[in-house]
Amino acid sequence: MKLSEYIVLVKSDGDFINYLTEKAVFLEVLECPKCRNNIKLNKERLQFRCIKLVSIGKKKKTRCNYILSARKKTFFECKLSVQQIGLFVGYFLYMPQPRSTFLMEELDFSSKTVEDWSNFCREVCIEWCLQNTQKTRGSR
Repeated sequence: MKLSEYIVLVKSDGDFINYLTEKAVFLEVLECPKCRNNIKLNKERLQFRCIKLVSIGKKKKTRCNYILSARKKTFFECKLSVQQIGLFVGYFLYMPQPRSTFLMEELDFSSKTVEDWSNFCREVCIEWCLQNTQKTRGSR
């Protein structure tokens, strides 16, 4: 995918969320830990909410009301929007160094935010390489 295509994807909110769901960044369905009901992702709110009626006693029923952000325990669990993170990652992966000044100006991020997210992206890339590298045959 070209950078320009990726930027269009990120900026089209619904399409980007669908893309992230297809890539299993966000789950589409989650089992409610309280009542074991399957909950679908609300893609507009990026939230799971269980509304299953559960029994309390013999006759009384109430809603489960379990709520969980889809961003929880993902790369996106922070104050930045999904789109801001998507753009940052795209620019980080596609643009050569030096890119810090561009990222600060383009995304209106502080130098600290750019530094932190650059380090985070590097760590993720290193982890991916370590998990996906195969040893080659040959001499030492």
